[in-house]
Amino acid sequence: EPDPRGAGGRTSHHRRKARQTPPAMKLKSYGTSSAPPPFASATPHHERAHIHADHDELPSEQKERSPKRVMLTVVAALCATAIVAAPSLASLGETRSEPAVESISSSSGGATAHSTQPTDKMAASGVEATSTAGVQGQVPSDEVTADVADGFLSFTARRAGYEKLSDHTMAMYGLWDMIIEPNCEMVFEIDNFDPSNDYQWSIDETPEEDIPTYGNTADFQLSAQAGAEIELIREEDEVVVARFKGVNVYYRVSLTMYNTDHPNGLVHKLDGVTKFVRREIRTLADSDRNKYFDAMKEVFTVSQEEGQAKYGHHFVSHAHLTGLHNSVYYIYHGNLAFITSHPTMQIKLEKALASVHPDVAFPYWDFLIDADLGDSWASSPIYQNSWFGAADTYSSDDYRVRGRFRDVEKLVDVDHEAFPDAEHSPYGFVTYVTDYNKQKYLQRSNKVCDFAAAEGFAQCDEMSHCFGNYTTLYEFDMCMESKVHGNLHSMHAGFFNCAVSWKDWFEENSWIGLDRLSFFANQIKKNQIDSQETIYTDYIDCPTRCDLAVDTYETCHCTTNITLGWDTPEEMADALSSSEVRSLLQTWYSYAYMKGPFGSLYLETYTDDSSGSEYYMPKQGNPDSEKYMSTENVEKLELLLFKTIIFGGTSGVMASGASANDPLFWVFHQVFDKAVQALRLSPKYNMLNMTWNNVVDGAGDRWEKATVAELDEGLHATPFKAEIFEWFLGGRKDANEYLTNKELWALLKPDSNSLSYVYDDFTSWGSCSFDPLG
Repeated sequence: EPDPRGAGGRTSHHRRKARQTPPAMKLKSYGTSSAPPPFASATPHHERAHIHADHDELPSEQKERSPKRVMLTVVAALCATAIVAAPSLASLGETRSEPAVESISSSSGGATAHSTQPTDKMAASGVEATSTAGVQGQVPSDEVTADVADGFLSFTARRAGYEKLSDHTMAMYGLWDMIIEPNCEMVFEIDNFDPSNDYQWSIDETPEEDIPTYGNTADFQLSAQAGAEIELIREEDEVVVARFKGVNVYYRVSLTMYNTDHPNGLVHKLDGVTKFVRREIRTLADSDRNKYFDAMKEVFTVSQEEGQAKYGHHFVSHAHLTGLHNSVYYIYHGNLAFITSHPTMQIKLEKALASVHPDVAFPYWDFLIDADLGDSWASSPIYQNSWFGAADTYSSDDYRVRGRFRDVEKLVDVDHEAFPDAEHSPYGFVTYVTDYNKQKYLQRSNKVCDFAAAEGFAQCDEMSHCFGNYTTLYEFDMCMESKVHGNLHSMHAGFFNCAVSWKDWFEENSWIGLDRLSFFANQIKKNQIDSQETIYTDYIDCPTRCDLAVDTYETCHCTTNITLGWDTPEEMADALSSSEVRSLLQTWYSYAYMKGPFGSLYLETYTDDSSGSEYYMPKQGNPDSEKYMSTENVEKLELLLFKTIIFGGTSGVMASGASANDPLFWVFHQVFDKAVQALRLSPKYNMLNMTWNNVVDGAGDRWEKATVAELDEGLHATPFKAEIFEWFLGGRKDANEYLTNKELWALLKPDSNSLSYVYDDFTSWGSCSFDPLG
């Protein structure tokens, strides 16, 4: 194989003189070999095609009066497959700290942005160095490092329509000179452009030796540069625009400037990797946001079979995603599996979206921004009909979502055949086992029994509290789940078909205050499933089957145990004393107190003098405060709670594991992934205890392999297959092999070749300026 730096390899960077009207340059499409070389191969095989912008030399008498030109050299990849070391998953122990990331080494042609050792000539001059490894037969060029002094050569890379990623974001990841977003227009723009100079761009794959490597190849290896392809879109003055293919492909962009001071050229080059950038949804260009919503609608309205036939095997329908999240066996909340499962599912969705629109921009919703809306949280722009649709839906419309997702349907699987591992309602919907809601379309509501709950989103200081007050990874996760994630599902689920009206009760008992009643309203929604399926099974009887064609809520729902004689809420109230009601609420109170958020703000504990037992009760407050609740008022509130719990109601899918059936689910969980990335990248926090110290120990939440008993039941370490990370695994691991949490944790490492995305910003968290690097 010829040396790629020799005459037969990489395109030369020598200056070509432009004629008055350079010919238009067209780039063909170049793919990659479908069969990677053997993993044992010591020297990966490369074949490259070289595409030049042909420019004739000008006669010497025309040279001085010729206008200055920007010229471009592009090297597109053919059959480019390589083996690059990946994180050593086998070497990750039960106790881990994040490994130090190696800098990209200096290439033979000069230093990259991550080079830490200047050449001797650079050290001598302080700024520029002369390359000694030019292409054969070509005059060497002067070079500068990526950190150029003011007035010297540099350029900026950004997605068309957006600003470049901030220096802080790039410092957080600390590995790449620039992020090149795949399948879209990338703009490279000269800083301090001087029309009196000549410039030449060169775009190529990054040399193999300069691609970052990690550890050894014990488990996985990267099939790097797969899908590498470069398409020139246009060049004009100080700007060149190109489109890049492939995910986690490394490209080198070089800019050479020629003038009288640098007749042989002054070179500035940056190495970048192709990754998607997740941006806060409000910052997306309108066209990109609409394209995202168009792709989401395809996922939520097209079947798996139809979608894969139309868009390819990466397409997955919302039915597949809902069934996955609504698992009977795997628990994704309340344990560390939360921080591996949700990012992995998000990748599945985003691969589906990219199959619909390859240049789709991936958003996330920083709901912490909307915390400032307080009790007007439902007015957030996220609920526009042209976005995700309203949260303040109408009872007259059966709480259906308005807007583009109005016709999203719940999954019906009456015979439990399509989704045998998911929970099902008595009607056969893929929701939960005590869901007696017959509505087949997506519902969402901010109301509990006609009362508009005003409990808003978590404040950003609650998020920063989780960073500053954790000692183990499990504690960090529990803090984020309870204080930040806490009410996101319940506040959108709604609770209707109630036996009592909270709206009427609030009008008669306004002393309670909007905030306090809103907290208890959200806890009703949040703990409904536990109430019906666990806590109060001795008090209510729930049918296991309803006829979708015949039954209604009136004919098929949970009823009170016939032996109790409580046919109505009023009969129950007459039968129980206030102390009995409080006693019956204790387990429910403990759930509300522990799950949060705001549990300690509205609930308190006390010790009973006669029994010495500790009890929960609604916090009365300061007797001098206008929000103080008398004993009589506390008893009124407790009776309202117990009536609602026992006589029940229905809710939307957001209250259950079927929440993935709501498109809104797929835009707010990234905040937690972003927080975990900040935790792992921050030198301030990642030196703390990062052990997988999960308290729950069941299917899907173990660190390594599933138990023999779980395997015998057909369960796995996790339900996630290696195909989700196929661009990284490169065929090393069978696509149908199930991954462990140990492997997922390594694959989700933010500064690695295994992850397909980065985040746009790590300093803006709602209204707080929280800096993980600070």
